[in-house]
Amino acid sequence: YWENGYRIFSADPAKDFLRREVPVDSVDLSPAYLLKVNRQADNSVEEGLLSTASVAATAAPGNYEEREYKPKFNLTYVGGGGGVGVNVGGFGPTTGAYGGVDFLFSDILGNHQLFTSAVLNGRLVDFAGVAAYLNQKNRLGWGVSLSHIPYRLGGAFGPVGLDTLNFDDGSFLPVEHWVWQDERLFEDRVSAFLQYPFSQTLRVEGGASYSLYYNRIDQSDLYYDAFGRLVYEDRNKLDLDGTALDISQHIGSVYTALVGDNSYFAIASPLKGYRFRLGVEKFFDGFKSTQGQTGGADFWNLTADYRRYLYTKPVAFAFRALHSGRYGKDATQSVFRTNYIGYPWFVRGYFGNQTQDILFQNGKSTDILSGSKILVGNFEVRVPFTGPKQLALIGSKAFFSELAFFFDAGIAFDRFDQLGDDIIDPDTQLKIGPDPVMSAGASLRINLFGMMVLEPYYAFPIQKETKGVFGLNIVPGW
Repeated sequence: YWENGYRIFSADPAKDFLRREVPVDSVDLSPAYLLKVNRQADNSVEEGLLSTASVAATAAPGNYEEREYKPKFNLTYVGGGGGVGVNVGGFGPTTGAYGGVDFLFSDILGNHQLFTSAVLNGRLVDFAGVAAYLNQKNRLGWGVSLSHIPYRLGGAFGPVGLDTLNFDDGSFLPVEHWVWQDERLFEDRVSAFLQYPFSQTLRVEGGASYSLYYNRIDQSDLYYDAFGRLVYEDRNKLDLDGTALDISQHIGSVYTALVGDNSYFAIASPLKGYRFRLGVEKFFDGFKSTQGQTGGADFWNLTADYRRYLYTKPVAFAFRALHSGRYGKDATQSVFRTNYIGYPWFVRGYFGNQTQDILFQNGKSTDILSGSKILVGNFEVRVPFTGPKQLALIGSKAFFSELAFFFDAGIAFDRFDQLGDDIIDPDTQLKIGPDPVMSAGASLRINLFGMMVLEPYYAFPIQKETKGVFGLNIVPGW
């Protein structure tokens, strides 16, 4: 490589070389000066050879002791991110800040890897942590993991009525009393897994896990004066023992999946190749310790996810078809949350405080976005915008981004025989049954120094009399 270009030389062993055996003792293996093709090039190779001449002598057989290799963990990677988010929608408002840090430890050969991740989302009660060990010494890899993950289930906000605040000096203040209840579901899980690669692009996975699910409800009593100002707040954890609100459930699962991936990741998403995952997971109940517990975990979860990427410089065409569904006895009655297609990594334009208004003016409830089964289809035209000049429209060494023009579609349902039916809530007269939702728009994916990918987008929900909405996605492109 010189003058900003590569020079490739080739030779045919049958034509360009003398096929004659040379005695070993007639070959001089001592370091020597190399012929310089480019006189302006430095002599780093020669200097390296000469500097190791004495080392080579001491490394002769008999001058060193052989020892068995003992793997030791060393820090390989540190990463993380942070941000803030606010969401108010049909499932209740959520708000908070999050930040986390990831550590990857590995031995020098990469046969043993230890991954840890810790995330704080707003409050200490929202702390999440994961630790996983992976052994890749043999072709059949195996590992174990431990995790503690909280899920925000939303909350309820409503008035209690007029009240009075009494102070220590004997004075009092008439106030309006409101209550906010915030519910969380916690998952503590231990799991073991196996993976066997058939090739560099195809592998089979399997594993088993055992989880404990339990919940917590925090109640905030809020007191407002006559001008609507918050003057006092009292926050307490509710005692749920023995009540119908208490959740305490042990759930086990086993799974297997066939995974393929020969995609090429570019600035913020894959541009070429394909990915797929075909998986099945069986959930089953352990024992329940709650009188008010409703819904079990006797069901199957099937996943079929296929993605295709076609690159024709300077653009790439990306397509995804996804089905995730629960089947069996407790497919619709479970401690798990139902699948929601309004997340921006499924169908953009239906996540946030505007979603309820958009659907309401079209005679639909937010219930159409949830179900035990979902079908999602996505199409994107991806344009590397800024980055390496060999790939992007605008060359940049510091700012890496990708334009995407998208069309998203999805439908959520509980049973296949519901498809095509108009299910109306008799109280609200809103449609609550399966109904496809679609959107189109544009986004800009920004790669922040490899730490995370931000995707601000502008989506047009394909509904009557609906304007475009802004949103933010914090995941790499699918």
